[in-house]
Amino acid sequence: MFGTVLVKGCQYIYGGAVRTAEIKVKSKGGKGKGGKDQIVGYAWFASFAMSTGGAVDAVLELHRDGKKVWTGNVTTNGTTIQAQTGQAYEPGGSGTGPSNIIIYLGTQTTADATMAAWTGYNVSYKGKTLLVFNDVFVGDGVSNAPAFDVVLKRTNLIPNGTGGYNDWSTYSAINVSGTYADCNPAHALLYILTRMLKVDAGMIDLASFRTAGITLFNEGLGCSFQMDAAQQGEHWIQEILRTIDAAVWHDLVSNTTKIQLFRNDYVVGSLVTLTDSNIKKLEFERQAWEDFPTEVTIKYTDRSAFKSAGFTIPNPASRKMLGYSKPEEYSFMIISNLTAMQGVKSRLAKKLYYPLLVMRFSVSRSAFPSLAVGQCVRVNSAAFGFSNLVVRITNMGSDSFADQEVEIEAMQDPYGLAELDITPGSYSMATDYDWSVGAIAQARVIDAPAEVVNVSAVMVMYTPPGGTPMGVKHFLSDVYQMTGSARVFGYGVLNATLSGTGVVQHANVIQNGVGFYINSGAINVVEVAATRAAFQRLKFTLIMGSPASGWEIIGYQNCTLQGDGRYYIDTLMRGLNNTTIRTHNIGEEVWFFWADANEMPALPVDPASINIDLCGFNQRGVGSEKALGAYTYGYTQEKPYPVSNLKGSRVGNDITLQWVPCKRLGLTGYRNPANFAAGDDTPEGSWQVRWNDGTEHIVDVTGTTPVISYGRTDAGSRTYYVRSVLNGYVSAERSIVI
Repeated sequence: MFGTVLVKGCQYIYGGAVRTAEIKVKSKGGKGKGGKDQIVGYAWFASFAMSTGGAVDAVLELHRDGKKVWTGNVTTNGTTIQAQTGQAYEPGGSGTGPSNIIIYLGTQTTADATMAAWTGYNVSYKGKTLLVFNDVFVGDGVSNAPAFDVVLKRTNLIPNGTGGYNDWSTYSAINVSGTYADCNPAHALLYILTRMLKVDAGMIDLASFRTAGITLFNEGLGCSFQMDAAQQGEHWIQEILRTIDAAVWHDLVSNTTKIQLFRNDYVVGSLVTLTDSNIKKLEFERQAWEDFPTEVTIKYTDRSAFKSAGFTIPNPASRKMLGYSKPEEYSFMIISNLTAMQGVKSRLAKKLYYPLLVMRFSVSRSAFPSLAVGQCVRVNSAAFGFSNLVVRITNMGSDSFADQEVEIEAMQDPYGLAELDITPGSYSMATDYDWSVGAIAQARVIDAPAEVVNVSAVMVMYTPPGGTPMGVKHFLSDVYQMTGSARVFGYGVLNATLSGTGVVQHANVIQNGVGFYINSGAINVVEVAATRAAFQRLKFTLIMGSPASGWEIIGYQNCTLQGDGRYYIDTLMRGLNNTTIRTHNIGEEVWFFWADANEMPALPVDPASINIDLCGFNQRGVGSEKALGAYTYGYTQEKPYPVSNLKGSRVGNDITLQWVPCKRLGLTGYRNPANFAAGDDTPEGSWQVRWNDGTEHIVDVTGTTPVISYGRTDAGSRTYYVRSVLNGYVSAERSIVI
């Protein structure tokens, strides 16, 4: 139920006792004698309960066999009304008057006492609009109960507080007339997506739906309709979008579903600009007279009688040019009054009765990642003579990130045109909501660092599935483990060598002005210009490397799109999370994390057997499975960090070694632990020192202040190696020559 609707054919959910009462008339007696009562029929009474489906805000009317028998405004559960529930004979009938009916709105939490007595069960029927008829009159001399219809109202679809906004109810009711009101189409779309099609609320841009709802409220464009089943949700999404001129689309940058109204609400100079340098395969044409109807009949719902109404608008100019009649008819049955049709009427005229320019072209997806259906762009083309031509995107090619060019269909934006006096039919600019889920092209697995998780775990990186995925399911040995965000990772390939020479491991050195390029076919990569504070908090991080050579975690401040489609990433912090700093060569992979560094997803694993599969999904289906195969866990989380600040000295024959033990800061995010010494109460473990002077020596060192001293008489130099030991695991070695 959305808006105000006449629901025909209430469903019987209980039938109870039936009784009759005699209808008597007096016969004429003889002279001086009174007449006798004579039975001429029976008045019938019955007990039953009926339901109309889901919960509503109010019950407004009751109709019996198509005739209105009660008008009111029931907004409270358990309210009793009186209505003429049956037809009496006239004249000489029973004369039975109105009967009592108890009404529930579907929000009741306790059982109706009458129904509980009938059935012996205390069932509230919450979620069902309920009408209880207890021993009501159903007619004189009838063989069946009448058919009952009700007029219901439901406009409060989105609770205040949703998304942090407390004014949803302010804009929920449109075209209020007495007790009647339409619902807000934007609210209806949001309700269908989240409550009926089960799209996760976290995947919805609530702000865009609220903004659209405010605009529709101010326009007076409400809607009323009845949905027979939740499975019809996708159909009604398209019908609402067709009526209000809008599109629902999935923003690949924010990974949220948004709504876009098609209105003249933009500044031309602020639009994305396409030119001869970035637009390809441009084709265009203008509509001709034969594309236009000579007259249009528009139908809508007249709410005063809940019946179809309409009007016909001729187009004499088109009739004269064509020389023959070409009528068309369009229906907007979810619009319930003529006033609400006015805005639709104006937009329809602009879409069908102006010779609009229609074009097709291609652009680079990486250069324009945020383009979407319904968006307006500006076209400046010296080659074709276009200057500040505003076109609205009506269709786009595949959402597969593997496609480096996206094909776009657009038309000269009709909503920016001046008002026209002709009212044509509907030309839908809304496209179907895409429920397909594509494959995952690339995926990698690495050990999860101690800063991310404190158990044996891996991090699974993957490119976004195509289509409209709501998430990516992770399976470990064919058993479901967790769901990750569909677009939390970006992917590129190193396009120029990044040197690691001279960069000190564990030094937290910031490389200002140092950077690297990735290829022009990057997937889910966007421009970044972080503040210095955000950079130092490691707001933006990436992993670079390969399975063969290993991986380095790097923080960065800037990611800038180049004119040739490549990205340049600069201002770096190397070797995060104890990853090894080294030189990376052209062709190595670069994985971007589009999440806070403290919230990176980790998949707990059994180190003995790791076999991972990924699968994109949404509430309508799943994509093809991506098998990562067997993975060998390197026990990164369990191993201690190497020592830091290793120093050595020799005074005569006395050798002294000292170092800083690095405490593993579990679950503290992407922070380099090198300069955090273990405290007295939290020793990291023990250490081993080894060297070779003809014989291999290994010395175990314990305590909280690791220092080793011993005598040595030879005059040459020797290499000493130090490694940390914790819970049976050893770190990489650090060395020094003395």
